[in-house]
This record gives sequence, structure tokens and C-alpha cells, in this order.
Amino acid sequence: MGVNDEVHVMSRSSRVVRSRRGALNAGFSHDFSNIMMTILGHADLARSRVLSGLDGTLDHLAEIEGAARRAIDLCRTLCDPKETRQIKEKGEAVETTKFPLTGGRVLLVDDESSVRAVARQMLERIGFDVESAVDGADALELFEQNPHRFVFALLDLSMPGMNGDICFSRMRGLRPDLPVLFSSGSNDRAMAEPLVEAPLTTFLQKPYSMAALRRELQVLLGVPT
Repeated sequence: MGVNDEVHVMSRSSRVVRSRRGALNAGFSHDFSNIMMTILGHADLARSRVLSGLDGTLDHLAEIEGAARRAIDLCRTLCDPKETRQIKEKGEAVETTKFPLTGGRVLLVDDESSVRAVARQMLERIGFDVESAVDGADALELFEQNPHRFVFALLDLSMPGMNGDICFSRMRGLRPDLPVLFSSGSNDRAMAEPLVEAPLTTFLQKPYSMAALRRELQVLLGVPT
């Protein structure tokens, strides 16, 4: 084997290693963000129900939230240093006087059970009734029964089987005016960008706070702040 051949083999091996590392990082980011979504969501929900700061409850919640957000930044730095950013909602209080929003029934679609649970509670706390689906096929089955009973859909982009973009296309085929909030724990910005160019769509990166969710829904549904 000549020098050029050796260089070619080494270059190809490096590309393979980088590709596998990128796939590993993407999977780690997705799973880690879902875990953090669960932690931050329950912290948000607990805070929204606390009527006073007795026994240092709010201080404990703030510590949990701060640690989780630092872990999120670490994860994003590992996956893509260029995408590193601070979470703007750090320490943001949730005012119960802001709820409810508009009411109505929501279709929540996420393959992660813990994320579904916390997102459901957030949406209910904001003022919506929620039907949940475990994947795209399950969502379509629910949606086809009566597409107009949902005021919007909260749709995860990265799911096994039918991905969020395909599910979105099929739901819009049945109801072109359905508002859709896309969400993902992976670095799915490339997938999300063409989707949010469609009318009545927006994107929210996991993990998100209840305040961030409410703000995106105000934009999506045209509700005054």
C-alpha cells in the first residue's frame, strides 16, 4: 500500500469515526434533553402550585432548576459548541394569574412517556384539555376521528416509526389550518426550518419551561400577551 493509499484509508477512517461520534452525540442530546425536560417541567409545575416560600421549598426548586440548566448547556457544548447558549428562562417565575390561556382540546404527540406526562400537566395548568399520542401513527388515528376538535397540536419531531414531519404533512392534508407547535430534544433545526415556514407553525426546543411554552402558544394562537 502506497503513502497516498494510506492517507486515503486514514481519512476515510476519520470520517467514519466522526460520523459515529456525531450520531452518538445526537442520540445523547435527545435523551438527555428529555430527562431535563422532565426535571424542569416538574420544577415549574411545583413552583406554580406553591402559595408561599415556607420551609425553603422555592429555594430547593431553584437549585434543582439551576443544576438542570447547567447540565443542558454542557450537553449542547458537547454536541455542537457553536450552538451553545444560555437558557433565557433561568429563574423565571410562573405567575398563576396568567392561566388559563384560551382553553380547548390539544393533541400532544411524543414518544417519551415522561415528557408526555409533564407536557400534559403544563398544558392542563395553562388551561387546555389534552389528548396524547405515543407516536405519529397513534396521533393520526386520533386526529382522523375528528380533525376539528383540536385547537392545536404539540408535535415531537424525532420519533420512531413515523417522524414528526411526516405526521405533520398528513394532518395538514386533513386540516390545512391546524396550528402546530413543533418540539424536539435533538438538534433538529435543519428539519424544523422548512416546517416552520408554513403558516400557523412554530418551534420550541426541549427542554422548555411552562412560561416559554405559554409564550409560544400566545404567538401561535394569536393571543395578546
